[in-house]
Amino acid sequence: MNPTKTVASWTDLVQESEALRDDLSQAEVVTIWLGWHDVINLVMTLSDWSDAAHERIAAASECMPADFDDLLAAIAGIVPADAHVLIADVGIPPAIVEKWSGEPHWPELKQAMYDIWREGIIEAAETHSATVIHTHHALNGPNGVSVIHPEHMQPDNLHFNRDGHAFLAELHRAEDGLTDS
Repeated sequence: MNPTKTVASWTDLVQESEALRDDLSQAEVVTIWLGWHDVINLVMTLSDWSDAAHERIAAASECMPADFDDLLAAIAGIVPADAHVLIADVGIPPAIVEKWSGEPHWPELKQAMYDIWREGIIEAAETHSATVIHTHHALNGPNGVSVIHPEHMQPDNLHFNRDGHAFLAELHRAEDGLTDS
């Protein structure tokens, strides 16, 4: 699958792909980890904060809560009743935290680029009986300014490496009660 799809395009894929629908109809656990691809290019190419930058980023992220609701509704309509649907509230990649968290406009930028859709994930999960895996706090700390451990990241400081994915899988399993202990 293409990892650069937006939330809305994943919903389209769930609705259109018979193979994916078949997989979901037999799933015991569904893990959803997405969101940044709707706004990441805007954030990573940002050189300075301005009203225009804020408007572009907010416009890209403001539709995402409804998109997450649509995605979880589509999945909930397919998976078995006893399936575990897990959705992460992800975290902020180290490259973004390192570049922007010390700036005076960080709270405004964080709200526009992340908090809007993070809140949408939480609301959609409540509506569609999915479990939110709060990886944001585990990865970025309670204030959202801690940098994700470098041993979990690829050199681009945006994507997880094998150890990072293993760490995330364990967080998901533990939060949903799927661990043996």
